Amino acid sequence: FTVTVAKTDRREATTSAIVSVARSLNPPVVAIDVAVQTKYNVGAKLSLRSDLDVGATDAGVAFAWSCTVSPGGEAVDLTVPGLLLTSTENSNLVVAPGVLQAGNHYTFRVSVAASDGVGFSEVTLEINTCPQDGSVVVTPETGTALQTTFVISSFGWYDEDLPLQHKYGFEMEGTRSALSDFQGSQSVDAVLPSSPDSFPVFVEVADSYFAIGSARAVVTVDAYVPTASLAEDSSTMLAEMTSKGDITAIHALVDVL
Repeated sequence: FTVTVAKTDRREATTSAIVSVARSLNPPVVAIDVAVQTKYNVGAKLSLRSDLDVGATDAGVAFAWSCTVSPGGEAVDLTVPGLLLTSTENSNLVVAPGVLQAGNHYTFRVSVAASDGVGFSEVTLEINTCPQDGSVVVTPETGTALQTTFVISSFGWYDEDLPLQHKYGFEMEGTRSALSDFQGSQSVDAVLPSSPDSFPVFVEVADSYFAIGSARAVVTVDAYVPTASLAEDSSTMLAEMTSKGDITAIHALVDVL
């Protein structure tokens, strides 16, 4: 049985209890491992283990796994090639990464048939969705290498699995460079390198299960023309950043140089 409590802001929590149903007086009693987590990312490998009651063995027992998906309640064909890494007739079931759809709930049932009857157990699992509906904004949109401090900000992300973590960076000629690790801050200050063409900055946003959503914005950074010499100007800027304790800006300046 599953109970879901939802709030008007779309946040919800779900918990489940496993029930075994008997068809005769002495059927095999089976349960799907209660230690299994109830939410998985799309790329995770899903492993389910069925446990027979104390004293029972797999000998003379036939296992059969099935699955339904909601919304809709439709049956999932577990025999589709590539869906499983095990047989539906094993005591354990392993679902391949990336084959279940984000946002769906899947109910897995294992039926166990023995000479004394048939028993079964079910568990419902949710496939996590990544943070959504967010954007990234860079201010200003145009600046100069070494001189302009760009503020890259992350806005509007929704996900029920808090807290959210933000990672910032930029991409030039197909190569990504990070401006931060994953962090709670929704903005980062950065000194960016120059380029003859505009290039994207990005934010990656991870929920508590580390499902990641991302967004991009475009920035234009002109080449820096030193007032005296590049070495002197760089030394001055580095000293200013050091006095402020701005480690992120220092790393960005070093990358630019």
